[in-house]
Amino acid sequence: MTLLVAALWLGVMVVWLNHARFSHQRGAFLARSAAFCLPVLFSLGLLMAYNAARFGNPLESGLSYQLGIPGYPPERWGVFSARYLLPNLYHYLLRPPVWRAEFPFVFVPFIPETRWPFFIRLPEHYIAHESQAGWLFLFPLLLLIPDGAVLVLRRLWVDLSRHGPAALFRQQTASPPVWLLTALLGSGMGQTAVLLVYFFPAMRFQMEVVPLLSLSAWLTFLWLMQALRGRRWLRPLFSILILSAALYGLAVGLLGGFAAGEELFQNNNPLLYRQIGGWFAQWTR
Repeated sequence: MTLLVAALWLGVMVVWLNHARFSHQRGAFLARSAAFCLPVLFSLGLLMAYNAARFGNPLESGLSYQLGIPGYPPERWGVFSARYLLPNLYHYLLRPPVWRAEFPFVFVPFIPETRWPFFIRLPEHYIAHESQAGWLFLFPLLLLIPDGAVLVLRRLWVDLSRHGPAALFRQQTASPPVWLLTALLGSGMGQTAVLLVYFFPAMRFQMEVVPLLSLSAWLTFLWLMQALRGRRWLRPLFSILILSAALYGLAVGLLGGFAAGEELFQNNNPLLYRQIGGWFAQWTR
């Protein structure tokens, strides 16, 4: 479901780019847009035909028939709902990991029902028992995402103010930095929006979203570095800050994997786990 949102958004972005590049060549615009869109639409049609043959509904992707999740909502409307938004925002963004002065230092345990702030009341059918730590604790680089959205919107607003609605289809407006950041941000944030209204949050769902948002953050960083050109001290300080945040995210993500959820690494490789822990221990005594 989340990939469908990203695919549709990227399809719109490709058509927009083609229109900006071939605004005066109708044949070239239609040919290039069709070359991209028709295979995607054909594949989507095949998938809908499969859904209709198996589930009796072309729009049913199998979500209503899952058997691996205990307490699955009995009604389909309970799978996606705005009432899951607040707990999911906390769960995905703000839930802190557990820090300890022992290897691997950052732990991401399973979530008991008691580990929720007092102001969040879990809605009916909401399930959140898998391990999870908030993105802002693990990937602080993603704090650049709002800046990226502001940069894109400001660029579009300036072009619209100067040239009117026709500016959206100018090649200068759809320049590679603007187009690429808009494409990545839109697809990443679209997928995130689906996750935020889903009744069952899980860290594994982030695998499709965090890479898109991380690339968006890096593009935003490069854009801001261009804007800071000539700032003698601010530009290097900003570079050090962002690079430190990126390295922190890599380190925490790697260490957190050793003790996430069922701690499979420790259980399946106890000797290697102790050896790695001993190496860290000699540097932290």
